[in-house]
Amino acid sequence: MSLVYRLGVPFRVQATCFRTLARLRVRVHPLDAELVARFSMKRGTFDMIRTLLCEDLHLTYVGHRYTRVAEEDRARPQEDPGISAERWDLYRQLMREIGVLAMSHVGDSITMRVSTCGSSSKGFVYSPTHRVVVSSLDQHPLPPVPHAHLILDELWYVYYGWGS
Repeated sequence: MSLVYRLGVPFRVQATCFRTLARLRVRVHPLDAELVARFSMKRGTFDMIRTLLCEDLHLTYVGHRYTRVAEEDRARPQEDPGISAERWDLYRQLMREIGVLAMSHVGDSITMRVSTCGSSSKGFVYSPTHRVVVSSLDQHPLPPVPHAHLILDELWYVYYGWGS
């Protein structure tokens, strides 16, 4: 949870701060073009991660320091990540290759977080579920919803999320 959220700063104030930073051209997240290029260059790696996560359906979170397993409400210790050490090393290697901090896997959707600033994040998502699609995540204001998406390919998007 971000410090801003813990202090009770309303969502509108947070959104105004991010819009102001954007107007001042202070980058808090990678630009859409950077993420689109990364996806195009590393498409095979993205698909490999998706395949691995579909095989490891019990994993709900994979990060560089810990994992989470379905049915457990805690981070798994590094000594027992819920998968083999070799498999976790492979996930972390692939995450480094595409510049991803962490991944969440819930149902058919996979979210790959690239950056976080306050209560906002930007990254990639694979999802068969309908998404709010915009032509740019770099332009403000964004829709009055907590997530917006830019289409990369069928079922693959760049996402920008904000709020709690």
